[in-house]
Amino acid sequence: MKITLEVASRNGDGIVLRLIAFNDSPKPVDLDRRLLVGPSGVVDGAESWPVSLEPPTKDSQQNIIRLNPRCFYGREREFTVTETTTFHGYLAAKANGFLPEGPANAKHLVQAAAPLRIQASG
Repeated sequence: MKITLEVASRNGDGIVLRLIAFNDSPKPVDLDRRLLVGPSGVVDGAESWPVSLEPPTKDSQQNIIRLNPRCFYGREREFTVTETTTFHGYLAAKANGFLPEGPANAKHLVQAAAPLRIQASG
């Protein structure tokens, strides 16, 4: 599984980021969408923003997405960036202790996107 974080569009301080989980293996992979975390921003020298997550469904099986080889799943989020902000995204193994930069327990990190540092437009 490959996790990427990219700029989808930007207009001044408004920015749309895209977090993608890509199945780069030759076999189907089941992805729990509740464990894909981000994009989540951290402003230099300030408290981090809340992590971006998807809400769980009532039927837990609906949280699982089968990704066939060379297929992807992701989300876009829009932010206003007025200070230098570093965005993070990752896939966790367990739903426990989600922090912007990664899970509280580093052993629960499956894969992380390279951090994306965004400057304010001004």
